Amino acid sequence: MHVGVVVLFPADSELDVSMDPTPLTLFYSYAREDKRMRNRVDAALAPLKRDDLIATWYDGMIEPGEEWDEEIKRQLDSADIILLLLSIDFLNSGYIDAVEVKRAMKRHEDGTARVIPVLLRYCHWKRGAFAKLQGVPDDFKPVEEWRPRSKAYTRIAEAVETAATRLQEIKAATNSSGTAPSPTLWTIPPSTQTFTGRATILKQVDRLLAAGDRVALAALAGLGGVGKTEVALEYARQNRTAYDVGWFVKCEEPGVLRSDLTALAVALELSGPTDGPEAAVAALQRWWAANDRWLLVYDNAERAEDLDGLLPTAGGGHVLITSRAQAWGGTAKKVKVGVLPRKESIALLLKRAEIDDPTDDQRAAADRLAAALGDLPLALEQAAAYVDEAGISFDAYLDRFRERRTALFDDPEADDRATVTTTWSLSFERAEAESPAAGGLLRLCACLAPDDIPADLIRQSETPWPGPLDAVRTDGAAWDAALKALRRHSLVRTDADDLSVHRLVQAVTWDRMDGGERETWATVAQRFLDGLINLDDSEMVVRLGEVGRLVPHALIASDFKEGDAPIRSRLLDRVATFSQFKADYAEAEDLFRAALEIDETIREPDYPTVAVRVNNLGGVLRTRGDLGEAEDAYRRALAIGEAAYGIEHPIVAIYANNLGNVLHDRGHLGEAEDASRRALAIGEAAYGIEHPTVAIYANNLGSVLRDRGDLDGAEDAYRRALAIHEAAYGPDHPQVAIGVNNLGSVLRARGDLNGAKDAFRRAIFIDEAAYGPDHPTVAISVNNLGSVLLARGDLDGAENAYRRALAIGEAAYGPDHPAIAIRVNNLGAVLRARGDLNGAEDAYRRALAIFERVLGPDHPNTQGVRDNLEALR
Repeated sequence: MHVGVVVLFPADSELDVSMDPTPLTLFYSYAREDKRMRNRVDAALAPLKRDDLIATWYDGMIEPGEEWDEEIKRQLDSADIILLLLSIDFLNSGYIDAVEVKRAMKRHEDGTARVIPVLLRYCHWKRGAFAKLQGVPDDFKPVEEWRPRSKAYTRIAEAVETAATRLQEIKAATNSSGTAPSPTLWTIPPSTQTFTGRATILKQVDRLLAAGDRVALAALAGLGGVGKTEVALEYARQNRTAYDVGWFVKCEEPGVLRSDLTALAVALELSGPTDGPEAAVAALQRWWAANDRWLLVYDNAERAEDLDGLLPTAGGGHVLITSRAQAWGGTAKKVKVGVLPRKESIALLLKRAEIDDPTDDQRAAADRLAAALGDLPLALEQAAAYVDEAGISFDAYLDRFRERRTALFDDPEADDRATVTTTWSLSFERAEAESPAAGGLLRLCACLAPDDIPADLIRQSETPWPGPLDAVRTDGAAWDAALKALRRHSLVRTDADDLSVHRLVQAVTWDRMDGGERETWATVAQRFLDGLINLDDSEMVVRLGEVGRLVPHALIASDFKEGDAPIRSRLLDRVATFSQFKADYAEAEDLFRAALEIDETIREPDYPTVAVRVNNLGGVLRTRGDLGEAEDAYRRALAIGEAAYGIEHPIVAIYANNLGNVLHDRGHLGEAEDASRRALAIGEAAYGIEHPTVAIYANNLGSVLRDRGDLDGAEDAYRRALAIHEAAYGPDHPQVAIGVNNLGSVLRARGDLNGAKDAFRRAIFIDEAAYGPDHPTVAISVNNLGSVLLARGDLDGAENAYRRALAIGEAAYGPDHPAIAIRVNNLGAVLRARGDLNGAEDAYRRALAIFERVLGPDHPNTQGVRDNLEALR
């Protein structure tokens, strides 16, 4: 007989688990070419996973060394819901057709699974075996044709939710339970009364043990406190009737481990208490091989080699091992145990604090505390116990935690288990003793975001690190030793080129540093990131992923009051620029204001850097429609620049250009033209007549001239700017799209509708490739295309374009932005042309309300909408 061995560790990533009922499993059948769209579907299903309604699986989750064909078949045969993600590539896959579709349809016809076809892209799906099934999105319109696509993904999520809810109802109606006699020998303690959730993990353990596999349950990168032992105890409690013998073995010290095994041999009357551990283990091996219905829990085993010769090698029983170590390859397989999902964290806090009927405020406070504690079960347990014993609220505890994080967990009256702080403090000391660089690496990580810490960039740093950590830049062995020490003691977890550190580990590490160490490491982290996030707008386009990876770390590092204040300000400014580039304008404004606050604190009010911060803030204010404050910001920046550099400096041209833009937005066209011409003249003198910066100024001047009625001047300016940008960047750069879009606007004004349509379509194509289909920049050209289609009498095309531009804008800006008013007004025009006068009136009134509130009653845009309303009468 074969022994099933399961090792429980912390996980590399959080698992979605539920309390009751167990989440349904969802299998993705898809072609590799559609991986990106599968990820979008999975993102749309995130709320269902958070609520523990479903848990998803796809072939990328197959672990190295596993037989992929057998694993796919096993997952297919156990899934509750199977999504067929249809496309030409899907239909062209022989494996998908012969294995996945065939098995999926058989299970659907047997009534053991629900199969849902999802049409991602146009393909000849009606000849497939699944053609008889109702598919999604609505009317089987391909996802690629939806605008915005988020609606299609929402429809898919709704269909999955409906199917999953119905399947859960069916399962609940058919479930039954029974009882059996209690085992005769049992020393496994019961799980705590506050044990919460973990249904998916418990189901996985049960399946693996029932299959007789030697299984390892794996780790959240070795972090302690995630409740590994509690999972093992809960599994034993739930399955107690399946065993006659259950024995708990403590593994922290070799002597205790052998003593516990000897006690088991004595209890089974296999040896005497004085026969020695070797004889006891030999007797146990014979007994294990000859018997079944036994369960052993080896708790807190540090290394696989510590259990050499002490694990069963045969028999019909089961073994659970809990461990913070990761290297269990040949001994057992791994099952991941991560921190709790937030829903379960809140439930644990309320249950342990004995709050039986919580108010909404108490739930919200529990949510905040769970977030601060990183959803770590041990920390949650200790915090809730403190709340219960002290008779205080969750928020009161959170205030104390923030004020004195480590002291709370060192309370001598607390649970007699090692506290979070003590555990990690001791681990830190041991890790640093094993590898001097380990201490520096953990201190650096304490100044960064907890997840996805760029290990590769740390190793490749051009700037020396303080102390022993600097060795890792040139000595691979030093790096390996540091990682090994930190992983062994569960202080970090690793994944490819990234490190992760639990938030409480970071807090403990930070609190252990004295003032000088904090200053050193905060400064080091800030300068490290400052050297990496140093991009202009053109670089931002092609390095979005790289910057996005670093943004969380920059935010954390810049939040430390310790360190280099000017760098903190610059980091915030750069991250704000990234947020603005990614259309997160509210976040960008907050970050620009934070950067400005730092500079105003450390600089004189007319210092040139203050002008940079004020100017950048003005840009996001303009984008958000706060034109008055934006103008004030640009005028302040211009005044500082003129005083610092003189009236003909290139930096002054930047500020003058930006002021001209906002004056244009506000309808002050004369002042706008003066400011734009001034910027252009300074730029030409500074850079020459063919520089990309000159093209920007020429573009902006062209827009003012267009709105002043000088179409010849506007077209000349636009064509000049376009030629410069195409020569500098090539034909497909976003800066080229700006010029093409602007040229389209003047062609439309001149009556060249075909030329305008071609220009707008080209701009859309470029911007979609650069930003994605739902970016606000794309919406500008889409809106302009709608105006041309309306002028050409293509009412369907015009309405679709306006509605798409409106939807993108509402998602980016909210309902009350001037851009929204423009698009709503344009939609009103096409509704009026279609004879839908009520719809047109509603649109015009909405646009008017926005313009009156944001631009004022006398702005030309406001008056234009009034004229439109009057024309309806």
